[in-house]
Amino acid sequence: MTKRTFMQRNKSEGRSGRVGTGVTVAAGQSVSALDRSREEGAGVLDRVIGKNKGLLDSSAVKTATVSRSPAGRNTGENRTMSVCRTAAVRVSPTEEKGKTTAVLARKARIVLAVLAALTLLTLFFGCDLFMAKGVTIEERIDMFMKDVNAGNYGKLYTHIHPDAELYEQTKSADYWNKPDVFPSGEKYTLGLVVPVGNLVTTKINSMSRYDNDTIIFEMAKDGDDYKIKKITIQTSFILYNLVSR
Repeated sequence: MTKRTFMQRNKSEGRSGRVGTGVTVAAGQSVSALDRSREEGAGVLDRVIGKNKGLLDSSAVKTATVSRSPAGRNTGENRTMSVCRTAAVRVSPTEEKGKTTAVLARKARIVLAVLAALTLLTLFFGCDLFMAKGVTIEERIDMFMKDVNAGNYGKLYTHIHPDAELYEQTKSADYWNKPDVFPSGEKYTLGLVVPVGNLVTTKINSMSRYDNDTIIFEMAKDGDDYKIKKITIQTSFILYNLVSR
């Protein structure tokens, strides 16, 4: 009886030991399965995060873009717009070269148009458009009176137009140096010389011969030069036509 009880107890303890070992193994198996589940769950989470990383990053960019400065301005949007403006302003070398070529072509067209206009004006109006060619009316009268005051009587005919009626007579110095024309020894002055067409009407004065008398010069062109075709001096007593009647 006592022996069976001992054996039974041993069997019972053995069974208990085996049962306890079984329980221990089962518990170990349960922990291992839980670890694997955790690892698998972590792997799945990592894969989910990896797949959605781009989406998360863009969300972060959007969040940063709409963030506002203390002043209440959308600094992210301003930076984005600034970058867009900078990109819009940048011009490629090809575009820059094309713009430069267009500007040069436009300037060349303007220059050609101006040259064409000047050419047409020259054809219609001649070289006098750009420079005073020949002797003007004012210059001729001034040259004539200087020679009178210098006593260059033999040169006075060079200021007279060849079509003047008394042209041949004017070649003589005596024709000019006489009391009723321009006697020597006097200083002759004229008033304002203002041409009206081919005529100049002014006043002549000298020491004794002329006293604010009217003198009229009738001019005509000889080639490019104006010359004197007629001189009329009206004194208090008589009308003198010096070179043409």
